[in-house]
Amino acid sequence: MALYAIAILTAVELQLVQGRSARSAGWIMLGQPLMQAVLSPVAGRLSDRFGSRLLSTLGMLLTALGMGLLALLGRRPEVFPIVAALAVVGVGLAAFSAPNTSAIMGSVGRDQLGMASAFVSTMRVTGQALSVAILGGIAASHLGPGGWRLLLRAGGSPEAAAAFASGYAAAMATGAGLALLGAWASLVRGPHAGTRGA
Repeated sequence: MALYAIAILTAVELQLVQGRSARSAGWIMLGQPLMQAVLSPVAGRLSDRFGSRLLSTLGMLLTALGMGLLALLGRRPEVFPIVAALAVVGVGLAAFSAPNTSAIMGSVGRDQLGMASAFVSTMRVTGQALSVAILGGIAASHLGPGGWRLLLRAGGSPEAAAAFASGYAAAMATGAGLALLGAWASLVRGPHAGTRGA
């Protein structure tokens, strides 16, 4: 629930609030998936060697840190702090995703792998939907009635931009709190060495 809305809400923040072009926003946002793509295989190997619990917990803590940094950015920050915050989120997702999936798949027998995979996919999509609904609702709630139209109109509205920036910060702070809950859940679930029975 913490993660999926980051891309959608940050794209709105970068373009409609900060006034950046779509191309610029795309390049800025590349930091998160790039870090995740590069580091996920490394996280998978570390999970196989050392187990998934601490690595997944660290991943959620880093994700919470990255979202907390996004919440503190303000209306028109320099590019580097935005990229750095998104990169921290990407590192956190890399550290969490592969070890967490390995822990789930390694905890069931071979005859249940299909069901476990379906469960993981269902939970992922459910979390994505809830993320957009909850965090998007928090961000939009600061705009008030008709605020989206003011934000989207040509030239924008300084009042609507300020309201969305405030809502974006609240949404990212809420997401950081959800990620901290995820870190706690990951930490207390028990040790897992990445292979069934270990």
